[in-house]
Amino acid sequence: SPGPKPVSGRQPLVVLAYDTALLVKSVTCRWTNPDGRVSTTPLQQQGDWSWHGSFEPGTPGRWKCDLVATDVTGAEWKRQQQFQVETGQTAKPKVGGDFPWVLSGTPPRRLAAGPTAPLRPLWVTHTGSVHVLHNSPVTAGGRVFVSVGNPNAGTPGAGVLCLDAATGKRLWRTDSPRGDIRGPVSVHDGVVYAILAEGWIAAFDAGTGQVKWTRPLNASYRDGRPLAIINTPPVPTAKGLLVNDWQKPLWLVDYTTGKTIRRLAGDVGAYAAFATVFDDVLYSVRRGGGTAVRFPGGEPVWTITETSRSTSAPIVVDGKLIYTGSSGIRVRDAATGKLLWQKGLSGAGYQNAAPVVWDDLILANGGDMRLLDLKTGATRHTVPCGREADRFRRSRRQALAGSSTPIIAGDLAFFGHDDTSIRGVTRNGEVAWEHRLGTPIKTSPVITGNLLLVHDYAGNLWCFAGQSGDR
Repeated sequence: SPGPKPVSGRQPLVVLAYDTALLVKSVTCRWTNPDGRVSTTPLQQQGDWSWHGSFEPGTPGRWKCDLVATDVTGAEWKRQQQFQVETGQTAKPKVGGDFPWVLSGTPPRRLAAGPTAPLRPLWVTHTGSVHVLHNSPVTAGGRVFVSVGNPNAGTPGAGVLCLDAATGKRLWRTDSPRGDIRGPVSVHDGVVYAILAEGWIAAFDAGTGQVKWTRPLNASYRDGRPLAIINTPPVPTAKGLLVNDWQKPLWLVDYTTGKTIRRLAGDVGAYAAFATVFDDVLYSVRRGGGTAVRFPGGEPVWTITETSRSTSAPIVVDGKLIYTGSSGIRVRDAATGKLLWQKGLSGAGYQNAAPVVWDDLILANGGDMRLLDLKTGATRHTVPCGREADRFRRSRRQALAGSSTPIIAGDLAFFGHDDTSIRGVTRNGEVAWEHRLGTPIKTSPVITGNLLLVHDYAGNLWCFAGQSGDR
């Protein structure tokens, strides 16, 4: 930040500086304006390789930026970049409705309206997260809530962060009461809920961050964590809070006390899938199989065999159970589990984006973004990702895939990608807006009003503002 065509006025400045072998100890940023005058912007390190400041151009035209990064040996790394500053201003923030958990909306992740292109950075803050995979933000009451994760063993810093959605101002931050937090939080009736990576559940007051209660999913977790880390969000339902242990079982717990209401059959596997509830049926799919049971009674409905190594959380739209996996996308009859159609997708890996439905289309992120026919699976449009050679000169990435679940708002669908871009696309697959963050985006973006929020791999939480919001 700023993007390639910033506007006048104060805006966030973000520089990413890293080396595969040496630590960077300082970064300087010098600007030359269209009249030839030179100024320097102070930068502060935020996280492992992010450096933050602000940019406030007063003159439209061509601005030149000279960056110098100095590593711990004293060696300097230089880069020059130019920006065309345009007349105009970043849209003022207009906070809209709540998006209190990752599959909010009807159908999931579908909103009637949202920001329109172009979007520009409004604020950026570093959350304290490291190597962000699943820590997607959610919103409620004009606030942004995001889990803070750190997968490095023995390293402190995990917790829950609450910010003002319009300004990015920190309102509170509370440390995790029991280890890392890998999955998104969920908000329900003024309480923030999190599944802690070590097999505990925690509830925080949404207004103050005070811990209201904690409990282990298994009594043995008081002495040590489960075999693997839990990456999933709590699922708010009308009957209570649905949570999962590593793989199985599933638990329905009381919102107020955390006490168990019912133990339920279901297995979410070893990766990042989680169970979902639609029309009083609980669905879970993972490597090896899937089940549907009545909710909350637990009476069996059907079981299936599933061959994908990993899967996404399943959604149900128009009587169809839809999920992605490492071998592609599956669409089944929600009432019987019968396979209706399937389609291979490239680059899904084991961090699978959940599909979302846009009227007669399914959006499936992967190596590319595919817009598929809901009825037949035929590819209507493809949004190519990661094609440009210059992306590979300067971008910290693990792989080239799309694990970011899209969100649809009005006439645009927004999604992140490992190729470092956040995009807004139309139903015809046309890219209406794109912003490169310089680091992979594995989390799922969220929208409130005219604001788009996304948490990148480096731990930066970005807020972009568009020209309109909720109508």
